Amino acid sequence: MQSRWCEMDESVTSQRSKAPITRMLATLLVCACVVGCATYRNEGTRTPGEFTDDAAIQTIIKSKMLADGQVSGLAINVDVRKGVVAIYGPVPDEAARRRAVEIAEGVKGVTVVEDNLTVVQ
Repeated sequence: MQSRWCEMDESVTSQRSKAPITRMLATLLVCACVVGCATYRNEGTRTPGEFTDDAAIQTIIKSKMLADGQVSGLAINVDVRKGVVAIYGPVPDEAARRRAVEIAEGVKGVTVVEDNLTVVQ
């Protein structure tokens, strides 16, 4: 009977010693999330929603460029910030440049397209 009580005591003691560590880890996690969000928010002027919209716009543009036969979607870089799209990289000719701009302008949510493409022959 005594050995059983000892086992139970050890179990309770073990649980009690883990409780402060668990609370400390939970507190650190919450602090990291709050600080991370504050840093993200102060670093740029985009809200998380705008950031998500920009990522979606970028993905759509890159997908359309990769599917297009006239534009090399792998060679063209696309940056989006608050709906303003900057495209840059090499294109083989003026027609490919116009097509890349046309693809970017045709995506919903795009307000301006900055054409920084370079025609390389």
